[in-house]
Amino acid sequence: MAPLAIYQKENEEGHLSRDFGLLSLTLASGLSGMYFESVLVMCTIFFGGISVYLYFTVPGWLKKRAEQAEKEKAEAVQKAVRALQEQQQQAAAGKELPSGSAVLALIRRRRSIAPKDLNGQRVPRPMIEALLEAANWAPTHNLTEPWRFIVLEGAAKQQFEALTIELVGKYTAEEKRAEALQKMEGKRNKNWPLISCYIAIIMKRVVGKSGKPNPEWEELCSIGAAVQNMYLEATALGLAPFWTSWQAVARDAAEMHTFLGLGEGDRCLGLLTLGMSDRADSYRGSRRPWQDKVTWRSDAGPGGEAAAAAAEQPKS
Repeated sequence: MAPLAIYQKENEEGHLSRDFGLLSLTLASGLSGMYFESVLVMCTIFFGGISVYLYFTVPGWLKKRAEQAEKEKAEAVQKAVRALQEQQQQAAAGKELPSGSAVLALIRRRRSIAPKDLNGQRVPRPMIEALLEAANWAPTHNLTEPWRFIVLEGAAKQQFEALTIELVGKYTAEEKRAEALQKMEGKRNKNWPLISCYIAIIMKRVVGKSGKPNPEWEELCSIGAAVQNMYLEATALGLAPFWTSWQAVARDAAEMHTFLGLGEGDRCLGLLTLGMSDRADSYRGSRRPWQDKVTWRSDAGPGGEAAAAAAEQPKS
């Protein structure tokens, strides 16, 4: 509805006509708002002794425009899911591998997107499963495959968040407890609802082909490689992951281990928060040149002559 205005001289004689005009415009704007599924907006501006009453309705097309944007987002997600399924079928059929430059471009675009920059949109299960499939192909010594993942969504996600706050309150030092709880409540009200799901990252102690567990550091390396695989798959799918160590007092508590169903010797190595973001493109990555971090050695080096000579001696 177009803006309507009444200019009324502020004096005793004009009170009645002003109030009548105010009521009439409120009624007219309200009815038009109901008809057009709009909302009534009133603004009063004072110019000296003159009051200007403005009434207008926000057209229903604004609401429809927002609904259309949400519909387009949902359709884009479904399109991505279909593309993912086609890619998986091609991979199973043994199609060509991506080029080295394409792989490097994907690696360079990997980002950690903070939960505060998520848009609250849900991640479809096929996409989550694609991340877990990627993680399952990480390198592993003695084929122990020590990675385990627990996907927390829906009611389980909320239960996990509530348990986190409970454990922070229980195990945080008294002098820091109030501040820690205030911080957790702020996250629960603002950031956590934007997260589609958590993926708890678990290292399970497994006996390998050698008949004994691998050194723990080797298993930690495998877990890191598995998470990197998930990051790269998430990047390719347009998702927004973030590997968080989580609150240590809650993560390492016996109650949390029970909730996650961990066995003896198992460790939770944080969580991958997963969602979607409209701000991912604003994240900029940078690295110092790799040449500054690499040493090339082609000769034998100090002490290498003796070792090389010993290697050339005939075996007895």
